[in-house]
Amino acid sequence: EPFILSILIKKLKVDKVIVVGTAKSMWERLYEYYAKKVDEFDEEYWIEIGEKVGKSKYDNYELSESDLKRVGEVIDKYLKKINPNAVGGSKCKIIKYGITEEEIWENFDLFMNLINEVDDGDEIYLDITHSFRSIPLFMYVMLEFMRYFKNVKLKGIFYGMFDVSKEFKGKVPVVDLSPIFEISEWIRGMYEF
Repeated sequence: EPFILSILIKKLKVDKVIVVGTAKSMWERLYEYYAKKVDEFDEEYWIEIGEKVGKSKYDNYELSESDLKRVGEVIDKYLKKINPNAVGGSKCKIIKYGITEEEIWENFDLFMNLINEVDDGDEIYLDITHSFRSIPLFMYVMLEFMRYFKNVKLKGIFYGMFDVSKEFKGKVPVVDLSPIFEISEWIRGMYEF
């Protein structure tokens, strides 16, 4: 599998997926993978988003979220293929690199707006494998925020350790880092006590 996401989707039978990346992320590969899984691969669209990814730079994004609508649609079709009860609504969100303070705040706003994508009682699984190192920090803050305004539960924070695959005979260990999140809950509980 090219993405840890694809393994998690199968194993966890999720309802919808929100993919966050920069305009330089592997959007065309993500589209290709899921479009072929549901027999809806459109080569012209694949070329179009691939070219926009290639032309994008950290200070000039050629690719927009509206360009990626079809990526979310093929992910939804795949989710329904493996789990007919999947609600759908998958989306792709484009963030900035986060090089300047202004970009950091723009990214923060994007992550905070993700609260509109979840409902009370939702269970959240987070895959941070292919992300910039700053993304998990944003996600942590966002999850803390969500817990106060929506009754959501973090069920897992997954990281595929590609760097150590040689030591594991080509297999990629996938680690659940959610105990780190639990430690912060203990700290908060001790403080409140």
